[in-house]
Amino acid sequence: MMEQYERIYGEQPKMYVSPLENGDHPELDATSELSEDGIKQYQSLIGSLQWLITLGQFDIAIAVMSMSRFRVAPHEGHLD
Repeated sequence: MMEQYERIYGEQPKMYVSPLENGDHPELDATSELSEDGIKQYQSLIGSLQWLITLGQFDIAIAVMSMSRFRVAPHEGHLD
């Protein structure tokens, strides 16, 4: 998954202590909706993260479930 992230974004992901930033409200995101390619990219990342939870990375479960609500019509802010 790290290799896939680096291939897509050209950098390593940032390290976080908590999966979601304090005060983050993705349901209020007002950025524009992603293009069809962006939606596929978002869905791919959410799917990869769901596999990580299945493999035992339980600490990201709430964040992934929160962000997976936007799989059908994610916005640019959701992907960021």
